[in-house]
Amino acid sequence: MVEPNGGLEAMVKIRRANNVEKKWEKKMRRQELERLEQEEREEAEAKRRKKEEDEEAARRNVPQFVPSPNAVLDPKAYFAEFSLFQKQQQAAASHRQGINARRAAGRPQQAGPLQYQPPRQPVASGTALAGAVGGGVRLSGAAARPPVAAGAPRGSAGPVSGMGLLGGYESD
Repeated sequence: MVEPNGGLEAMVKIRRANNVEKKWEKKMRRQELERLEQEEREEAEAKRRKKEEDEEAARRNVPQFVPSPNAVLDPKAYFAEFSLFQKQQQAAASHRQGINARRAAGRPQQAGPLQYQPPRQPVASGTALAGAVGGGVRLSGAAARPPVAAGAPRGSAGPVSGMGLLGGYESD
């Protein structure tokens, strides 16, 4: 006997079974992703709480100013000790900020002094910069000085304005 739908019924049943399996796998993947996201949120929350607790502990551990017995009786000594205490606290705070900035930048902390940097030498007047026209040749003597007008007096003729230095403008 011939099937009424020409054998398509078996194919439909197979597809339906495959679709059910695919839906189940998709559902399991979503649950796994949600579980991983939940774990990440919990870890981030734990880190945030830990950081807040550390900051709170650091705030609680700030030393309090306690004057010496002599400073209690003498206002000048009290003020001197208090000023010294404030300077020490400010120095410690700036040191901590520097350490935190280096950590945030991902650089290792420097235990010793800074690295040596050779001093910069100023460019002497009359020298051409590297890569400039003249190729780093140093001008000497009269060629290094700017031209002076024939009738101009030597020395300072009074105050010089910025425009007067450019030339072509008279200083007041």
